[in-house]
Amino acid sequence: MKVLFVHARPLPSTRGGAELTLSQLMAERPAGVEVFAVTPDADPGLDRFDAVVIAGLRPEGGLGEEAEYAFADLWATRLRGYSGRSVVSEHDVQPCAMRDARCVRAEPLGYLGCRCGRAIPDAFRRLYRSCSVVRFLSPGQRRVIGSIIALPRDTRVIAPPIDLERFRVMVPWADRPDRALAFADPLRHNSPEAESIMRANGLDMDVLAYGAVEYEAMPALLNRYRHVVMAPVAYHGFGRLAAEAMACGCKVLGNGRVGALTWADPVEAARQGSAAFWRMVLEPEPGGGGRLARWL
Repeated sequence: MKVLFVHARPLPSTRGGAELTLSQLMAERPAGVEVFAVTPDADPGLDRFDAVVIAGLRPEGGLGEEAEYAFADLWATRLRGYSGRSVVSEHDVQPCAMRDARCVRAEPLGYLGCRCGRAIPDAFRRLYRSCSVVRFLSPGQRRVIGSIIALPRDTRVIAPPIDLERFRVMVPWADRPDRALAFADPLRHNSPEAESIMRANGLDMDVLAYGAVEYEAMPALLNRYRHVVMAPVAYHGFGRLAAEAMACGCKVLGNGRVGALTWADPVEAARQGSAAFWRMVLEPEPGGGGRLARWL
């Protein structure tokens, strides 16, 4: 069984949340499954693969909106003639040209309109409808994207996995100072909103630059705090920091733009993430025919 991942950054990689997620999914693939990864500009010959996962088409290097929807249209065309299982695994809010869904009000949910135009939303609508299934990372992400474009009939909500052997409670709650931690970044941190959350909860907060801490050091850092504040400007489809912090025993205080917080239990959802993802990818197409039916 051969599965192709299509992603804008070479995999495996640990550059960001999407890359961490995809690398873990590749490592936790079922026995008998081979995984291959290409960037969106590659022409790998889809007939060689039993399933294709479109995991991210946004190009690096500031190629702009036209490259974004050109890739979406390219892969929509390729997948319409493909006989295997095809999955769009949405990691951001790709149908929004700004990628961050500032055109969507999260609480209460509503589409505000924006300057994106329709080219990118329409390209991703075509891509979604060319695939067997579209996967979202949280109930909130599916609602947000569904307010921008009409979704196809078959969508799934499956959380990304996190490393629960690494992210765990190492310092008891009572032994931690009653402080909050936040990470500053233009899209990941709304300072006035974070400060409002902090004041409402009577907390002092330490703010670190996003990326200032090596990922390997994050479990120890989180175990030094009782609270983590997440007040992003951009909509986070999941926001793995929320689940990682909870797994380390932190209380997460967030706004309505953190998809993980729309799960009843983000840590449990992440615990089931890999198994649920691979069940979706390897699910036979309706009608009982095709390569996956023969493999299963």
